[in-house]
Amino acid sequence: IGFALMYLPAIVSVGLYFEQKRAFAMGIAVPLPQEPSEQRRLERKTCKEAKCKQISKLLISQNGCTIANNNTADVESILPDVTIEKSPVKSFLNQIIEQIDIKLLKNAAFTLFAISNFLTSLGFNAVYNYADDLANDSKVIKDQRTYIVMAIGLSNIFGRLIIGYLGDRKWVNRLFFFILTVIISGVATIMAPLCGSSVIPHIGYASFFGFFSGGYVTLTAIVLVDIVGINKLSDAFGVLLLFIGVATAIGTPVVGAMRDTFSHFARPFLWPYIICGGCTVLSEKPWFKCQFHDVDETSIKKPDEFGITEKDYAPLLNINKVIVDRIQGSLFGLAVGDALGAHVEFRPHDYLVANPVKDLVGGGTWGLARGQFTDDTSMALCLAISLIARQDFVAYDQLVRYKWWYQHGYMSSTGHCFDIGAASKDSIVEFEKRQKIFSQKHNIPLDQIDFLSDRDLIEAFNVECSRKGVAGNGALMRLVPVPIFFFRDPVIAVEYSGVSGKITHGDDKVYDVCCYYGALIIAAFNGIKKEKLLSEKFYDNHLEWFGGRTLHPEVMAIVQGSYKTKAGGYKDGIRGKGYIINALEAALWAFWTDNDCFEKGALNAVNLGDDTDTTAAIYGQLAGAYYGYEKLPTKWLDSIYAKNFLLCVSSWIAYEGEKWSINQKAPDTDHLITFSNGTFFKSMVTSSVELMQNLVMKPKTSLTQYLTSNTILRKAIDSSGHIGYFYDGWQDSIIKSPNISLIINEDSSYPPIKCVIKSGKKLENRNILRRIDFPGDLRLSVLSNLVKPAGIALVVDYPFEIDECTRIFYYSYLVRKEAVIDEKSIQKQEPYKIPATHIITAMDSGIDVLVLMTLPADDPEAIDASLDQIRHCLKHGTQLTVDENVLNRITPTYVYSNVPHLAKQTKITDVYREICRIKNTLTEHQPCNYILTPIRNFCSGHNQQNTKFVPIEPRITTRIEDYWLRFSTFIKIWTIFENKAKSDVWQTDLKEQFGKVREIVSELMNQYDKQKKQAQSWIKHIRQAKELQETIEQRLRIEEEETKLKRSIEGLKHEMRTLEEKHDFIKYLEKNGFEYWNAKKRGIKQGHSEDVIQKTLIQDIRQQRILCSDDTLNAASRPQFKEILSQMLNERKENP
Repeated sequence: IGFALMYLPAIVSVGLYFEQKRAFAMGIAVPLPQEPSEQRRLERKTCKEAKCKQISKLLISQNGCTIANNNTADVESILPDVTIEKSPVKSFLNQIIEQIDIKLLKNAAFTLFAISNFLTSLGFNAVYNYADDLANDSKVIKDQRTYIVMAIGLSNIFGRLIIGYLGDRKWVNRLFFFILTVIISGVATIMAPLCGSSVIPHIGYASFFGFFSGGYVTLTAIVLVDIVGINKLSDAFGVLLLFIGVATAIGTPVVGAMRDTFSHFARPFLWPYIICGGCTVLSEKPWFKCQFHDVDETSIKKPDEFGITEKDYAPLLNINKVIVDRIQGSLFGLAVGDALGAHVEFRPHDYLVANPVKDLVGGGTWGLARGQFTDDTSMALCLAISLIARQDFVAYDQLVRYKWWYQHGYMSSTGHCFDIGAASKDSIVEFEKRQKIFSQKHNIPLDQIDFLSDRDLIEAFNVECSRKGVAGNGALMRLVPVPIFFFRDPVIAVEYSGVSGKITHGDDKVYDVCCYYGALIIAAFNGIKKEKLLSEKFYDNHLEWFGGRTLHPEVMAIVQGSYKTKAGGYKDGIRGKGYIINALEAALWAFWTDNDCFEKGALNAVNLGDDTDTTAAIYGQLAGAYYGYEKLPTKWLDSIYAKNFLLCVSSWIAYEGEKWSINQKAPDTDHLITFSNGTFFKSMVTSSVELMQNLVMKPKTSLTQYLTSNTILRKAIDSSGHIGYFYDGWQDSIIKSPNISLIINEDSSYPPIKCVIKSGKKLENRNILRRIDFPGDLRLSVLSNLVKPAGIALVVDYPFEIDECTRIFYYSYLVRKEAVIDEKSIQKQEPYKIPATHIITAMDSGIDVLVLMTLPADDPEAIDASLDQIRHCLKHGTQLTVDENVLNRITPTYVYSNVPHLAKQTKITDVYREICRIKNTLTEHQPCNYILTPIRNFCSGHNQQNTKFVPIEPRITTRIEDYWLRFSTFIKIWTIFENKAKSDVWQTDLKEQFGKVREIVSELMNQYDKQKKQAQSWIKHIRQAKELQETIEQRLRIEEEETKLKRSIEGLKHEMRTLEEKHDFIKYLEKNGFEYWNAKKRGIKQGHSEDVIQKTLIQDIRQQRILCSDDTLNAASRPQFKEILSQMLNERKENP
């Protein structure tokens, strides 16, 4: 009991207050008694929240009753009188049992962990209690035995600190580290009886045991957080201590009894530590979480890098082989279809008529290797792994893994996220925003928010992160893990199929399409023949699977067989487009016309054109489930990227799905209410509770709180601002005259130094303004040219594309001065007739600098190490010692800063020196941020409408800037390409083709400039509340233009690559003494015979050899072409 009273408060306190150094803090804290004040605070908060919920329920039950009063006593007065009966006195044992959260033992990982600690604790204390006895039996000199216990104590202290420190490193897997500490402790104690009479071996084993057992103590609570989440730590640790306490009570007396029974101590001493060393080892699949190659988390482990073998597959002895075959077939069918269409994604149908896909190849749109997959399979793997890891459908966890894919490239075949759909991206961004709000509301550390395990918290989170009306095919392309996991319960499987799509694509059609396609896959698993699967009566025959719900008319048209009236495919209206209705119809058409041959159906789906990979991936899910793995083309299966990993995932879907089915009880309707038609009611109740919490818990707002709560921040693009200046928020501009006089607090504050280095490899780092914390509204002002870029904002003019060779260095050192804003200091000003919305009430001055560097591709590691040294020195104020010759390899270097002198530097080392100098020279500091307060708080009688400022929603801001950044990035690529096109070949042989591309690019650039100019007035009107937020999206037609723009840019990039290859080819010919002729300019036409070509071209007897070819032949038969050229060169040498 005393141990628990000392230990538990320390665990809870460290768990709540330490995020970055939790393991290190635990190593220090656990031996020390702590006052459980945090526990009491949480208890008070819980009681208050319970009272709020009680009040809210009463309010909801009183129809039409509205209460708006901040006084808790007044609200409590409406509660009915309650008579409380005194509970009967319970026994001590019953009270103990009530305190144990038995539900925790339903968590298999926690149960195994508890058993592991039980077995370990059986022998853990024997070393402390009997080390001296063992030394005595081994005839160690008496005066030296004290050193053994001393060694345990000292090494234990260092073990706690060092292992705690290492446990906080990102590259350390805490669970495996924990297991390692226990095993080494066990091995050390197993060797103890062999130490002999010398004290040195005894000190050695004692030191090993003390050091690593200290790590065991330190990491126990840390691993527990990883298993159950921070919100359940207190309850879980209480249960764990029960296991440990029982084992401790049993273990040590047993060892003592054995020592008394046997004549020599070695045997009983050995026994408990065989258990300790061989304690239960938890097996966690490494692919359940993001695993990185490096500390900075820039290089994630890809699916083929986990070293998966058949030993990692799930045990499938008791599962029907036909089921396993269909599960593998459906997942591989998706991956094969995805890889088959990847290289021609966004190609129009006309292109594929001329160049039909006939086999699985690489290259093309994304430059992938043969068999590599795109976003379709990556997101499907995220979904599959979520089902396996959670052993159930947890939409929150699915979104977490989609976020990992988007941010880190989790489950990507290339190690980074690419080819992400707009709808999926928007939903992931929205999900991340909701996570941050949720973590603050529920006091959950942000680094633990991805690992929620408490069901109440998970259900409280609104997982429907999509806008209404979003109906892209991204929801359908990843669907198959859901129906193949839950197919044994079709009603649940169909429901979850719909939910899995709705969380990222909010249109009702998406829900219905996913439900219907999931039902088809389930039916295929049940062995239903194709004609019945595609029968117009399928829906009616399985109505109970859909809960009797009527599907959307557009979906019903396909259910009734609309694709069967379009046997001609594309010419009859079948389209492989991004709209989910088109995608469903195209996939079913391919399945209907495949003549029971997966290869034919997949190729038919791809050759429809447009979204080729997704159409084929959707087809592959159903066709793979129907035909099974064994009937898929072996030549394609053998080429699929990370084949072993996909087989492993398939096996665990089969295993965990079977286990879920066995354990399944009656469906929990409350679990489904979050996603189904009850969403509105549940959200209404939640809103009422939150409302009452605000009414009951929030005290009266002071004037100071009111004034400061409406402030906004703007980067100081214009450095001429001062405290008291007016600011026009509609156009993001400073108004220098007139101004108001404010009292400035002389005590300056210093926010922490920010110094980071990021790689352009991660897509999220390529939006530089967002990366350096430019507010969304200001980013739009800069990108639309509403504000002329200056200072650090000039980064928008960076002339190169940001890629994996780019390094982004950002340093910020700020000194804040602010006005005194309270009832005494503010004198209400008379209204000014100026177009202003805010007043500058605080300023951050100092250094804001951004450096963009391009590293050489051959060996960036040494440069990265030197850059990290610079970062460390600037952040911690230490002296820099690096080899400047290494850093001088960086070319070019572009510097952007609010300090003009800094922006003139051309080397990163010079930037470092100038930062160190300017930091201590206050006269050279320049404005970095303006903190703005609404003008209406200062000017009495001011017309509220004339100063109203409405910030643009972050969702809309993100959508627009991502759309424009696609434009601007391509323009940079084109500018570089055009500047390189200086040789005479571009103006002669390639003039016509180059001119056509330039003309298309020019139209694209004009479109971009026109959109930005139009957007300037729309942005102002939205901020002035003259137009709705959605106006700018609708007028820019982003929804429909985004795909078109993407396709145009990819097509232009292809043309540019083709032109560059042709230019290099012509220069190669000229270098080797050949003369290049354009056949068209020589009068050669399609269909001319060889004689006509010869007469037309050979006009001089000296022309002995002419080689006729075209671009397609050159590309397809490069070795033969080079061989012919070599033969011609040899002939010329032999016979000049």
